[in-house]
Amino acid sequence: MGPLTVKAAELKRACDVVRGEDTGIIHIETAVGLPLQLEGCLCMPDVPSHIFDRLEVRGERGSIHLADTELTLDGDQSSRLTWDFETLYASAFEGALSHFVAALESGEAFETEALSNLSALQAVEDIYALAGW
Repeated sequence: MGPLTVKAAELKRACDVVRGEDTGIIHIETAVGLPLQLEGCLCMPDVPSHIFDRLEVRGERGSIHLADTELTLDGDQSSRLTWDFETLYASAFEGALSHFVAALESGEAFETEALSNLSALQAVEDIYALAGW
């Protein structure tokens, strides 16, 4: 998708016991001008407190759907993967932390370049600015 640009953002506080924003819609544009939209609400009644992901990417020859712990590919070839969230989340966190410490100790490069992290931080700053927070 290339570099992404935040075009608009709306952040709200739906739950009085949450100090900051808990609901948001973020409009993003890809390097080639395709629109993306991110939506989220962390305070929905009757929904488990477990945060889950949902992503849909559609292309000319197929689509990819991520819903919580299931990833499906539909198109010329179809595939379905599922996993245990708790196990993989803990493993991913441990792996990232281990890599970070090892890179600090050895002086080797981090898996994610500093500029990538800075552009992610800039996107967060843009979201807050566009939302007026």
